[in-house]
Amino acid sequence: MIKKTLLALSAVLPLVLTGCAGSNTRPMSADDSAQISKLCIVMPEKYSNKMSEKYGELFVKIAKDNNLKTATVFSRSQAEEINCSHFMKYSTRSKRPHLTKFVHLSFFKVDPNAKSYPRIAEATIREKLDLNENYQFAYDTVDASFKKMLGR
Repeated sequence: MIKKTLLALSAVLPLVLTGCAGSNTRPMSADDSAQISKLCIVMPEKYSNKMSEKYGELFVKIAKDNNLKTATVFSRSQAEEINCSHFMKYSTRSKRPHLTKFVHLSFFKVDPNAKSYPRIAEATIREKLDLNENYQFAYDTVDASFKKMLGR
């Protein structure tokens, strides 16, 4: 019984502490931000239930609007092959762009000598973003988190 209670608390407590709506951002350092020469955005070859193709297109547009040289890749290893300095992964928990209530973005630094790439920044947006009905609100919300991750 105690184990079940502790398990339930460990799942609920972070939501209560951070809030159920809004966004949380962990920005990268100014040095990491200055070192971005080419950002690869990891897009899957086949979209699952956790990723929306429309949001992938939105992230590419936002990166370009923030004056970042971008490329899209299907895997992290491709990012290394085409000389990206950093790559970004995302999750929307919904394939349909009008039902998205969660967006998670993560920046990683490409290090050819490492077995795993270090996560240097991330952002989580917990609010309803509808690309079909209110594209500008979704764009502005994601762009604000993107800029915070870059430390701008």
